[in-house]
Amino acid sequence: MLSSNERSALYTKCNIAENALCEQNEMTIPLISLKNAHLHKELLSSFSGEHAKIGSNPSKAAFAVSVVDTDMSERFLPGTLLLVEPNLKPKNGNFVLAYLYEAQKILFRQYILDEDDIELHTTDDEADPISFTYQDRVIGVVTETKFYFPQ
Repeated sequence: MLSSNERSALYTKCNIAENALCEQNEMTIPLISLKNAHLHKELLSSFSGEHAKIGSNPSKAAFAVSVVDTDMSERFLPGTLLLVEPNLKPKNGNFVLAYLYEAQKILFRQYILDEDDIELHTTDDEADPISFTYQDRVIGVVTETKFYFPQ
């Protein structure tokens, strides 16, 4: 693997801007607050706020949120960007944004199918899972994370 100095020298020798290769593949998507993620359809219809750079090719319905709490911090630190695809159906083990009707809040959790029951788990093995009820809904499946991004 090249050191950052060697990589810089190679880009200079080849006359390529250092971030050119990354920037060609990067796209931007709307960055909305976690507390408003359940309103994503309304917000995206006339969105003019902040955008986040991502590396994949998202759907037109995709959006990004930033992790704000520490419930998943063993794996996802606060500030981590999550690319959310609302049109995907969650599969066992996927990470999702879920709206919990009783608690009236949005959580970022792992979606676990246990026979006929659905549970939402944190990355903390000691935390109790949350039962997913028929009133709750999955807002979207997390398809990409970005642990550092420039402001």
